Amino acid sequence: MNTSSVHSIDEVFTEVSLLRDLFARRLMDDKIKNAAIEKLSESNTALIKAAEEKQVIDFVKELILICDRIANQPTNDAFSYSIMEEILEVMARRGVEPIQQLDTFDPRIHNSVSVVEATEELPANSIATVVRHGYIRDGKVIRAADVVVAVEK
Repeated sequence: MNTSSVHSIDEVFTEVSLLRDLFARRLMDDKIKNAAIEKLSESNTALIKAAEEKQVIDFVKELILICDRIANQPTNDAFSYSIMEEILEVMARRGVEPIQQLDTFDPRIHNSVSVVEATEELPANSIATVVRHGYIRDGKVIRAADVVVAVEK
């Protein structure tokens, strides 16, 4: 066998080994980069969703203020109330609902703005009056209901 051909086979083998190692490193680098890109993409999607959610909630809060103004007007204007009903319907289609639990005070969904003395008809910790309605969306409080609570004196 010729010495130059033996060196050629050894050189080729060495070069193939180096290329294989380089290829394996590049594959590992690509795998790491792809994982980082995937994680960044998921994070970006979550941030976009959170920003959109905040915009929706901010807009809903403004609609709620309009409903408050209509509900608190001194005269009963059927047209205004029909507009309020339409706004409430639009919000309901987007998952925003008035807080329905209005018998017993719950600090997670109610904000006590005043207290009255408890009576036999109005036991302690019950809601005497709803001053301003609260709203929830997907189980999260958008605005707590302002209520007057009966307390023992």
